[in-house]
Amino acid sequence: MNFAASLACVLALVACGKSADKADKKSAETENKTGKQPVEEKAAPAAALKATKLPELPLQADLDPGWKMSSDPMGGNDFTWVTGGVSIQKNGGSGIKKETLDDDKALMAQAGKAVDVREEKLADGWLLAYKVPGVLPMHALMGREISGQSYRCVIDGEQPADQQRGIDVCKSLRP
Repeated sequence: MNFAASLACVLALVACGKSADKADKKSAETENKTGKQPVEEKAAPAAALKATKLPELPLQADLDPGWKMSSDPMGGNDFTWVTGGVSIQKNGGSGIKKETLDDDKALMAQAGKAVDVREEKLADGWLLAYKVPGVLPMHALMGREISGQSYRCVIDGEQPADQQRGIDVCKSLRP
């Protein structure tokens, strides 16, 4: 008797699901015939950017409240968010070789099969952005000369929007 009752409940639920699907389709067809368009959900507005002084470098950057900032062991600053991060250091500081665009192209080649490669010349430097297989596939490397000092940004993220978010921070760097 329990098995029969359970089977009846399962069949009733399946039938309800099918009729609900049909009702949704019929409703959508009616809306399209009447000329009504479904309401699009709008993306949440972007958080306001705030000029923020970097504690380890003589720079400031435009950051939104979602960033977590920390000091980098190499004398720079790290910024992280849920799906990526940015590291900013003096290029060639702390006994490390100064990286060039050619060095970063070689680094990209070592990373694997890079796709969606984008190279951009900036007024005060360069940007190399690309995607490789892995957990954080979106990468960008940026070199900039600001007030006579060379700086380097290393950006990692899960999605192209994460990559662009990091690029925007590095492009906003100023004294």
